[in-house]
Amino acid sequence: MHVTFCEEAYEIETQDKFETVVESIRGEYDSPDFFLQVTVSFNPWSDKHWLKRAFFDRETRYKDCYSTTTNYLCNEFIGKKTKARYADLQRTNPARYQVVGLGNWGISEGLVFEHNVHTVDFDIENKIKTIGNTCFGIDFGFSHDPTVIISCIYDEKNRELYIYDEMYKTGLLINDIVKELDKRHLNQARIYADSAEPRTIAELKSRGITRITGAYKGKNSIKSGIEFMQDLKAIYIHPSCTHTIEEFSLYSYAKDKEGNWKDEPEDKNNHVIDAIRYSLDDYMGNKKKKAKIITNRFF
Repeated sequence: MHVTFCEEAYEIETQDKFETVVESIRGEYDSPDFFLQVTVSFNPWSDKHWLKRAFFDRETRYKDCYSTTTNYLCNEFIGKKTKARYADLQRTNPARYQVVGLGNWGISEGLVFEHNVHTVDFDIENKIKTIGNTCFGIDFGFSHDPTVIISCIYDEKNRELYIYDEMYKTGLLINDIVKELDKRHLNQARIYADSAEPRTIAELKSRGITRITGAYKGKNSIKSGIEFMQDLKAIYIHPSCTHTIEEFSLYSYAKDKEGNWKDEPEDKNNHVIDAIRYSLDDYMGNKKKKAKIITNRFF
């Protein structure tokens, strides 16, 4: 038996790319028991992903495949701390718990972004060179909520957004954030951040991040920002941005007491998405005078 293992298979954008990998596996052994095997593992973030059709749906799945779902409840070796973490996740983020904890397919009803989001392995440097408009945003967090730094390229002419880099970490202090920005060569970039954190923004400026500023926050700013993103022709996410892929697969509208969908997103699974909204502040028409767009070189 020859086994090829593919972890985090959700990052493979298309079934064609998966089959290209499978077709590259060759070799034989003179034994009646010999066979080639490909094993894939992943969290089922969205039931619209090709993995569900290829391995789980009875009508379309591969004929010679075995598929099963496991979760932490099946693991006899996990400790009390891990169990407690999943219990806390069930309490604080039920939608994520259903996928990460129980292995259920991600939600498809009520998603805020359904049609224009795609995971695509694009050439980052080429896109920056040909399009030019780089956008950067920060959503601040600390203990339970992460601090997120997001890097995008916005093609204003074609109304397409390319998300190419993310930082998603909890427990970051000011010095840590500065180091993360330096690592990405963003210490002199125009960055829009959560304006609800003016002290954090001021401290970052004092540490040399001089071009950071608070994003516009006014009446219906979240709704108008979401509508702007929904109206884009396409949002392309680089496969390396795993937290971004996850959030777009889970970000959904809130429900009222009767279980009906409301016309506003639920305040969950949105740290990356908030940072993206902030990064696009120059393009949303919130200012009386549109700021000059600065193109930042990618290194």
